[in-house]
Amino acid sequence: MINSESKEELVQNLKDAGCRMETIQDFLLYLDENQKEKQLELLEKHRRRLLSNVHREEKKIYCLDYLVYQIKKRGEEKMKKNILIISTSLRKGSNSERLADEFMSGAKAAGHSVEKIEIRDKKIGFCRGCLACQHTGKCVIGDDANTIAGKMLTADTIVFATPVYYYEMSGQMKTILDRANPLYFADYRFRKIYLLATAADENEDAVNGALTGLNGWISCFEKASLAGTVFAGGVDKADEMEQHPALEKAYRMGKGV
Repeated sequence: MINSESKEELVQNLKDAGCRMETIQDFLLYLDENQKEKQLELLEKHRRRLLSNVHREEKKIYCLDYLVYQIKKRGEEKMKKNILIISTSLRKGSNSERLADEFMSGAKAAGHSVEKIEIRDKKIGFCRGCLACQHTGKCVIGDDANTIAGKMLTADTIVFATPVYYYEMSGQMKTILDRANPLYFADYRFRKIYLLATAADENEDAVNGALTGLNGWISCFEKASLAGTVFAGGVDKADEMEQHPALEKAYRMGKGV
């Protein structure tokens, strides 16, 4: 027979193990009757119950972990932006294209998806002012401008790179803006617009004309705004961009989008 102190300790151990009072009472009955197999059977049954609870709790933990993963993944996808860079210079390896490349490098380093379009090898006609695009959502001129406008539509951020000609944006950049007229009534995604510009004139206000023209276009898209400008003045030939501080500025701006 087991003494009362040992029995009290045994009961406490059974309680600590999470046994129900009914189980404890049965255990003590089998103890008094010296039925060890019945005692072990009770303990094994309780052990299986505990393991079953553990498995259920583990499943709940796995579900919670998966939800946390999904939320974090959606957050990362939301932060990742689709950036479209339109380089409008017709000169290969131009100064404005160098700025575009640095901006692209910074944006990619930040984990964004970036596409750069160079229009020098594209077929782009002038806007005819027919306004057919306002009814069809597409320009009647079947050239590369339609493709570019389509990419502009789905971009989160649009970056224009242009040389400054006669204190204005290049004619080809202005043509791109005119041919983007189908976007006016569309459900466009872009919110931030950037301008990268270069000029032979080193004065900072040499870019003002290009900025005025671009801001005029942006004002027609109420959900969009000018988010930043990088201007490299005092450059004419392509090799004059080497070590220009605007390159680093363009990289940092791209990384900070």
